[in-house]
Amino acid sequence: MVARHPEQRDEGQTSQSWQRENEFIHLNELCPVACHFIGTLRLDRRGGGLATVFRDSFSCRALDSETFPSFESQLLKDINAVLRELTVSVAVQKEQIANLQKENQDHLTKLKELDRHETELDRQKTEIDQLKQQLQDKQVAFSTSLLDKSTGNIGPFNIDTTLIFKQVFTNIGNAYNKHTGIFTAPVRGVYHFECHVYGSADIMTRVALFKNGERIFIILELQPSHVWTSSNGASLLLEAGDHIFLRLSADARVRDSEGHHTTFSGHLLFTM
Repeated sequence: MVARHPEQRDEGQTSQSWQRENEFIHLNELCPVACHFIGTLRLDRRGGGLATVFRDSFSCRALDSETFPSFESQLLKDINAVLRELTVSVAVQKEQIANLQKENQDHLTKLKELDRHETELDRQKTEIDQLKQQLQDKQVAFSTSLLDKSTGNIGPFNIDTTLIFKQVFTNIGNAYNKHTGIFTAPVRGVYHFECHVYGSADIMTRVALFKNGERIFIILELQPSHVWTSSNGASLLLEAGDHIFLRLSADARVRDSEGHHTTFSGHLLFTM
């Protein structure tokens, strides 16, 4: 290595000097004015070598080194050291990458397991909600009285009239509508219904139970004196949405009291 402007340099080095033992002519020719050099030849084979050029104002001498016999061996040792460090670093990085990949795979497995558990929980929740709904559908019962307070008569009217039982004691499943007097079956099944009516002398009491538009049974009573009660009942197979209600016949009358003598009740026996 030779400086492009040697007059501006105090010293310089060159490799591959091709110096032989006791041969310095070519180095003398390359040496700038007012400069000297120190050179060492390559010990193992031809070529190579290291030389240092310096100004006369410097006092320099060569030192023997048992560790590095040449510039090239120093360079090679440094390269080998760097390569060893890089090899160790690459090995460490590979191990870290492998660990991270394993951790990622473990996390992915756990996520898949969590997704599976979440799906299973959603399925179980759906089943529980369905079972709750089925249980709720199977819990159907109501019990009512014609008047909510005091004593009084309903009728007679000129036409058949649906009776609205205003006093509601029980309405599990909310299948009975206290505003219309109509019971609506929530599920398909067998239901049992009962009706008790209270009447007084000199006017007929005639009440019929209807399934949709079909009359199922009649409660009919007429006594010349005093008061009386009469009842009837039936078990019916109903489809979901079927209507059950009581209808007072035209020109008939029904009575109720504070003792709740006139009642209408029903409940689900079992689903079908």
